[in-house]
Amino acid sequence: GIDACFTSVLSRATMTAHECLWAYGNMPCSVQVGKYVSDYRLNERHYGALQGYVKADVEAGKYDHDPKDVQDWRRSWYAIPPLLEDGDERRVEEIRRFGNACGGEENVPRGESLEMVAKDRITPFLEEVLTPALDFAVQQRRRNNVVAPEIQEEEEGGTGLVVAHANSLRALIGVICNVEQDPIALSKLEQMKIQTGVPLVLRYKQNLTVDENGEVVEKKMYQACNLLEEETEDASVQSGSTAMPDLPVWPLASIPWNGKKRWMNRSSSSSSSSSLRDSTSREEAFIFDICPKKSLYTTSKR
Repeated sequence: GIDACFTSVLSRATMTAHECLWAYGNMPCSVQVGKYVSDYRLNERHYGALQGYVKADVEAGKYDHDPKDVQDWRRSWYAIPPLLEDGDERRVEEIRRFGNACGGEENVPRGESLEMVAKDRITPFLEEVLTPALDFAVQQRRRNNVVAPEIQEEEEGGTGLVVAHANSLRALIGVICNVEQDPIALSKLEQMKIQTGVPLVLRYKQNLTVDENGEVVEKKMYQACNLLEEETEDASVQSGSTAMPDLPVWPLASIPWNGKKRWMNRSSSSSSSSSLRDSTSREEAFIFDICPKKSLYTTSKR
Protein backbone atom coordinates (compact mmCIF):
# COMPACT_ATOMS: atom_id res chain seq x y z
CA GLY A 1 0.00 0.00 0.00
CA ILE A 2 0.90 3.67 -0.05
CA ASP A 3 2.39 4.71 3.28
CA ALA A 4 2.23 8.47 2.86
CA CYS A 5 1.01 11.12 0.43
CA PHE A 6 2.96 14.34 -0.17
CA THR A 7 1.71 17.41 -2.03
CA SER A 8 2.60 21.05 -2.52
CA VAL A 9 0.45 23.75 -0.92
CA LEU A 10 -0.97 24.82 -4.30
CA SER A 11 -4.66 23.99 -4.67
CA ARG A 12 -4.33 22.15 -7.99
CA ALA A 13 -1.91 19.70 -6.37
CA THR A 14 -3.92 19.18 -3.18
CA MET A 15 -7.11 18.61 -5.19
CA THR A 16 -5.35 16.03 -7.35
CA ALA A 17 -3.98 14.31 -4.24
CA HIS A 18 -7.46 14.14 -2.74
CA GLU A 19 -8.77 12.55 -5.93
CA CYS A 20 -5.94 10.00 -5.84
CA LEU A 21 -6.71 9.11 -2.25
CA TRP A 22 -10.43 8.94 -2.99
CA ALA A 23 -9.72 6.46 -5.82
CA TYR A 24 -7.50 4.50 -3.42
CA GLY A 25 -10.22 4.38 -0.76
CA ASN A 26 -11.51 0.96 -1.80
CA MET A 27 -8.28 -0.71 -0.68
CA PRO A 28 -8.24 -2.71 2.59
CA CYS A 29 -7.57 -0.75 5.78
CA SER A 30 -4.21 -2.48 6.17
CA VAL A 31 -2.83 -0.68 3.12
CA GLN A 32 -4.57 2.69 3.49
CA VAL A 33 -2.48 5.86 3.37
CA GLY A 34 -1.20 6.51 6.88
CA LYS A 35 0.14 10.05 6.52
CA TYR A 36 -0.72 13.15 4.47
CA VAL A 37 1.77 16.00 4.14
CA SER A 38 1.34 19.31 2.32
CA ASP A 39 4.71 21.08 1.98
CA TYR A 40 5.55 24.35 0.20
CA ARG A 41 8.88 22.90 -0.88
CA LEU A 42 7.04 20.82 -3.48
CA ASN A 43 5.55 23.98 -5.05
CA GLU A 44 6.16 24.62 -8.72
CA ARG A 45 9.43 26.23 -9.69
CA HIS A 46 9.29 30.07 -9.72
CA TYR A 47 9.94 31.67 -13.10
CA GLY A 48 10.92 35.04 -11.68
CA ALA A 49 10.08 38.03 -13.87
CA LEU A 50 8.38 35.66 -16.35
CA GLN A 51 5.83 34.65 -13.73
CA GLY A 52 2.25 35.13 -14.88
CA TYR A 53 3.07 35.69 -18.55
CA VAL A 54 1.75 33.51 -21.37
CA LYS A 55 4.52 31.12 -22.41
CA ALA A 56 3.89 31.60 -26.14
CA ASP A 57 4.15 35.38 -25.74
CA VAL A 58 7.45 35.13 -23.87
CA GLU A 59 8.89 32.71 -26.44
CA ALA A 60 7.78 35.02 -29.26
CA GLY A 61 9.80 37.88 -27.77
CA LYS A 62 6.86 40.01 -26.64
CA TYR A 63 8.75 40.95 -23.47
CA ASP A 64 12.10 41.47 -25.21
CA HIS A 65 13.69 38.20 -24.09
CA ASP A 66 15.85 36.22 -26.48
CA PRO A 67 14.07 32.93 -27.38
CA LYS A 68 17.25 30.96 -26.66
CA ASP A 69 17.46 32.48 -23.18
CA VAL A 70 13.81 31.61 -22.60
CA GLN A 71 14.46 28.01 -23.64
CA ASP A 72 17.42 27.82 -21.26
CA TRP A 73 15.38 29.28 -18.40
CA ARG A 74 12.68 26.68 -18.99
CA ARG A 75 14.76 23.54 -19.52
CA SER A 76 18.30 24.03 -18.20
CA TRP A 77 19.28 22.77 -14.76
CA TYR A 78 21.41 25.81 -13.97
CA ALA A 79 19.93 28.78 -15.89
CA ILE A 80 18.26 31.36 -13.61
CA PRO A 81 15.44 33.51 -15.05
CA PRO A 82 15.34 37.28 -14.38
CA LEU A 83 14.32 37.78 -10.76
CA LEU A 84 11.23 39.61 -9.57
CA GLU A 85 12.01 42.99 -8.02
CA ASP A 86 10.89 43.48 -4.43
CA GLY A 87 8.53 46.28 -5.44
CA ASP A 88 6.89 44.32 -8.27
CA GLU A 89 3.16 43.95 -7.63
CA ARG A 90 3.43 40.24 -8.43
CA ARG A 91 6.04 39.87 -5.69
CA VAL A 92 3.86 41.73 -3.20
CA GLU A 93 0.85 39.55 -4.02
CA GLU A 94 2.86 36.32 -3.76
CA ILE A 95 4.14 37.27 -0.32
CA ARG A 96 0.59 38.07 0.78
CA ARG A 97 -0.75 34.76 -0.49
CA PHE A 98 2.10 32.39 0.28
CA GLY A 99 4.20 34.00 3.02
CA ASN A 100 2.57 32.09 5.87
CA ALA A 101 2.28 28.80 3.96
CA CYS A 102 6.00 28.98 3.12
CA GLY A 103 7.06 29.70 6.68
CA GLY A 104 7.90 33.37 6.07
CA GLU A 105 8.38 35.72 3.14
CA GLU A 106 12.08 34.88 2.97
CA ASN A 107 11.02 31.43 1.69
CA VAL A 108 8.94 32.87 -1.16
CA PRO A 109 11.35 32.81 -4.13
CA ARG A 110 11.88 35.67 -6.57
CA GLY A 111 12.99 33.29 -9.31
CA GLU A 112 14.68 29.87 -9.43
CA SER A 113 16.71 27.56 -11.59
CA LEU A 114 16.03 23.84 -11.30
CA GLU A 115 19.32 23.53 -9.43
CA MET A 116 18.07 26.06 -6.86
CA VAL A 117 14.79 24.14 -6.45
CA ALA A 118 16.78 20.93 -5.92
CA LYS A 119 19.24 22.43 -3.45
CA ASP A 120 17.05 24.82 -1.48
CA ARG A 121 13.76 22.94 -1.39
CA ILE A 122 13.79 19.34 -2.61
CA THR A 123 16.92 18.10 -0.82
CA PRO A 124 15.77 19.40 2.60
CA PHE A 125 12.29 17.99 1.90
CA LEU A 126 13.76 14.56 1.14
CA GLU A 127 15.97 14.60 4.24
CA GLU A 128 13.48 16.10 6.69
CA VAL A 129 10.08 14.88 5.52
CA LEU A 130 9.76 12.25 2.79
CA THR A 131 12.44 9.70 3.66
CA PRO A 132 11.85 9.87 7.46
CA ALA A 133 8.11 9.39 6.93
CA LEU A 134 8.64 6.29 4.79
CA ASP A 135 11.25 4.90 7.18
CA PHE A 136 8.83 5.41 10.08
CA ALA A 137 6.12 3.53 8.20
CA VAL A 138 8.46 0.56 7.78
CA GLN A 139 9.35 0.65 11.48
CA GLN A 140 5.65 0.57 12.33
CA ARG A 141 5.09 -2.46 10.12
CA ARG A 142 8.00 -4.24 11.73
CA ARG A 143 6.61 -3.53 15.18
CA ASN A 144 3.29 -4.91 14.00
CA ASN A 145 4.96 -7.91 12.32
CA VAL A 146 3.66 -7.20 8.82
CA VAL A 147 6.88 -7.39 6.78
CA ALA A 148 7.56 -10.52 4.74
CA PRO A 149 10.85 -12.36 5.55
CA GLU A 150 12.15 -12.13 1.98
CA ILE A 151 11.46 -8.39 2.01
CA GLN A 152 12.90 -7.86 5.49
CA GLU A 153 16.23 -9.27 4.39
CA GLU A 154 16.45 -6.66 1.62
CA GLU A 155 15.76 -3.74 4.00
CA GLU A 156 12.42 -2.91 2.43
CA GLY A 157 11.43 0.73 2.58
CA GLY A 158 8.18 2.61 2.39
CA THR A 159 6.03 3.70 -0.53
CA GLY A 160 5.08 7.32 -1.05
CA LEU A 161 2.71 9.14 -3.38
CA VAL A 162 4.13 12.52 -4.44
CA VAL A 163 1.59 14.81 -6.12
CA ALA A 164 3.35 17.94 -7.29
CA HIS A 165 4.38 19.84 -10.43
CA ALA A 166 6.48 19.14 -13.50
CA ASN A 167 9.53 21.14 -12.44
CA SER A 168 9.54 20.30 -8.75
CA LEU A 169 9.24 16.65 -9.78
CA ARG A 170 12.11 17.04 -12.24
CA ALA A 171 14.16 18.49 -9.40
CA LEU A 172 13.17 15.55 -7.17
CA ILE A 173 14.25 13.08 -9.86
CA GLY A 174 17.47 15.04 -10.33
CA VAL A 175 18.39 14.84 -6.66
CA ILE A 176 17.68 11.13 -6.31
CA CYS A 177 19.45 10.28 -9.59
CA ASN A 178 22.44 12.53 -8.76
CA VAL A 179 22.30 14.15 -12.19
CA GLU A 180 24.97 16.73 -11.31
CA GLN A 181 27.45 13.84 -11.23
CA ASP A 182 26.27 12.37 -14.55
CA PRO A 183 26.29 14.63 -17.65
CA ILE A 184 24.21 12.17 -19.70
CA ALA A 185 21.51 11.88 -17.03
CA LEU A 186 21.53 15.67 -16.60
CA SER A 187 21.04 16.20 -20.32
CA LYS A 188 18.13 13.76 -20.36
CA LEU A 189 16.53 15.40 -17.33
CA GLU A 190 16.77 18.82 -18.98
CA GLN A 191 14.89 17.41 -21.98
CA MET A 192 12.43 15.43 -19.88
CA LYS A 193 8.75 16.37 -20.11
CA ILE A 194 6.56 14.97 -17.38
CA GLN A 195 3.10 14.30 -18.77
CA THR A 196 0.09 15.57 -16.90
CA GLY A 197 -1.83 12.92 -14.99
CA VAL A 198 0.51 10.01 -15.86
CA PRO A 199 1.82 8.25 -12.73
CA LEU A 200 5.55 7.56 -12.69
CA VAL A 201 7.45 5.25 -10.36
CA LEU A 202 10.92 5.84 -8.97
CA ARG A 203 12.57 3.43 -6.56
CA TYR A 204 15.57 4.61 -4.62
CA LYS A 205 17.70 3.77 -1.64
CA GLN A 206 19.96 5.68 0.71
CA ASN A 207 23.14 4.10 1.93
CA LEU A 208 23.38 4.37 5.70
CA THR A 209 25.83 3.47 8.44
CA VAL A 210 24.12 2.25 11.61
CA ASP A 211 25.47 1.38 15.04
CA GLU A 212 24.83 -1.75 17.12
CA ASN A 213 21.54 -0.29 18.37
CA GLY A 214 20.27 0.31 14.85
CA GLU A 215 20.74 4.08 15.11
CA VAL A 216 21.84 5.88 11.95
CA VAL A 217 25.27 7.47 12.43
CA GLU A 218 25.93 8.50 8.84
CA LYS A 219 23.75 9.18 5.80
CA LYS A 220 25.23 8.83 2.36
CA MET A 221 24.11 9.71 -1.16
CA TYR A 222 20.76 8.64 -2.59
CA GLN A 223 20.85 5.98 -5.25
CA ALA A 224 18.13 5.22 -7.77
CA CYS A 225 17.30 1.55 -8.42
CA ASN A 226 16.44 -0.23 -11.66
CA LEU A 227 12.82 -0.96 -10.82
CA LEU A 228 11.97 -2.58 -14.14
CA GLU A 229 14.72 -5.17 -13.79
CA GLU A 230 13.75 -5.96 -10.18
CA GLU A 231 10.10 -6.50 -11.05
CA THR A 232 10.74 -8.61 -14.19
CA GLU A 233 11.25 -12.34 -13.59
CA ASP A 234 11.34 -13.44 -17.24
CA ALA A 235 15.03 -13.88 -18.14
CA SER A 236 14.30 -13.19 -21.80
CA VAL A 237 12.91 -9.81 -20.82
CA GLN A 238 15.73 -9.06 -18.44
CA SER A 239 18.53 -9.92 -20.84
CA GLY A 240 19.93 -6.64 -22.07
CA SER A 241 16.56 -4.86 -22.20
CA THR A 242 16.50 -3.72 -18.58
CA ALA A 243 20.01 -2.37 -18.20
CA MET A 244 20.20 0.45 -15.68
CA PRO A 245 18.97 3.59 -17.50
CA ASP A 246 20.36 7.05 -16.85
CA LEU A 247 17.01 8.13 -15.40
CA PRO A 248 15.26 5.03 -13.99
CA VAL A 249 11.79 6.60 -13.83
CA TRP A 250 9.00 4.50 -15.27
CA PRO A 251 5.34 5.04 -16.15
CA LEU A 252 3.34 2.87 -13.78
CA ALA A 253 1.59 1.13 -16.67
CA SER A 254 4.93 -0.11 -18.07
CA ILE A 255 5.94 -2.06 -14.97
CA PRO A 256 5.25 -5.83 -15.17
CA TRP A 257 3.31 -7.25 -12.23
CA ASN A 258 4.84 -10.52 -11.05
CA GLY A 259 2.65 -10.96 -7.99
CA LYS A 260 5.44 -10.05 -5.59
CA LYS A 261 5.29 -6.26 -5.55
CA ARG A 262 6.75 -5.07 -2.27
CA TRP A 263 3.98 -2.51 -1.75
CA MET A 264 1.31 -5.17 -2.32
CA ASN A 265 2.70 -8.13 -0.33
CA ARG A 266 3.39 -7.54 3.36
CA SER A 267 3.35 -10.41 5.86
CA SER A 268 4.99 -11.02 9.21
CA SER A 269 8.66 -10.89 10.17
CA SER A 270 11.06 -8.97 12.39
CA SER A 271 14.79 -8.35 12.71
CA SER A 272 17.39 -6.49 14.78
CA SER A 273 20.75 -4.80 14.22
CA SER A 274 23.76 -6.22 16.01
CA SER A 275 26.81 -4.23 14.85
CA LEU A 276 28.02 -1.12 13.11
CA ARG A 277 27.44 -1.77 9.43
CA ASP A 278 26.47 -0.31 6.09
CA SER A 279 22.82 -0.65 5.28
CA THR A 280 20.33 0.66 2.76
CA SER A 281 16.88 2.13 3.07
CA ARG A 282 14.85 1.34 -0.04
CA GLU A 283 11.95 3.64 -0.85
CA GLU A 284 9.44 3.91 -3.66
CA ALA A 285 7.61 6.97 -4.89
CA PHE A 286 4.61 7.13 -7.17
CA ILE A 287 5.01 10.53 -8.81
CA PHE A 288 2.13 12.46 -10.31
CA ASP A 289 2.17 15.76 -12.07
CA ILE A 290 -0.96 17.78 -11.24
CA CYS A 291 -3.92 17.04 -13.49
CA PRO A 292 -7.54 18.06 -14.06
CA LYS A 293 -10.15 16.18 -12.09
CA LYS A 294 -11.64 14.27 -15.00
CA SER A 295 -8.26 13.24 -16.41
CA LEU A 296 -7.16 11.95 -13.02
CA TYR A 297 -10.33 9.96 -12.57
CA THR A 298 -9.75 8.28 -15.92
CA THR A 299 -6.10 7.63 -15.12
CA SER A 300 -6.84 6.22 -11.69
CA LYS A 301 -9.46 3.84 -13.05
CA ARG A 302 -7.06 2.18 -15.51
